[in-house]
Amino acid sequence: MAITSDYEIYDMLNRMSRAMDFIKEKNEIKELLDQVTIIQQYLQRFGTLGELMKHMKDIENHIYVCKEMFTPEEAAKYLGISLSHMYRLTSNNEITKYKPTGKLMYISKAELNQWMKQNEILSDQELEKRGREKAEDYQKERNNKRLNRK
Repeated sequence: MAITSDYEIYDMLNRMSRAMDFIKEKNEIKELLDQVTIIQQYLQRFGTLGELMKHMKDIENHIYVCKEMFTPEEAAKYLGISLSHMYRLTSNNEITKYKPTGKLMYISKAELNQWMKQNEILSDQELEKRGREKAEDYQKERNNKRLNRK
């Protein structure tokens, strides 16, 4: 088939363009159907849309834990203390705070974890274990002193 006029060229380009749009729409419809399938799977898992939304809200409320630096509000929530107690700890310099702009305050998650580990109270089992280790170390030291005297 030979193309004889500008009109035929224009018409063919127009048809090709519509075909490309149709293919694009088909792909968009397929992507939309894939998204719907994913939502259906979540609904099957959680029962209702309300349950799914509740689950998403829980995730949203706890996602801050993945951060390395917290705002005072997040830090207080992470430690399970009130915001006023958090401010008291930072103002008394019991917990290190960072103020990169001089105004906004941030607290390191690693430093909060260190702070939580202070004033360790050992279990009876751990106390016994450490006591045995200490006694063994003491006995080895005494034996070494005896050998060195000879």
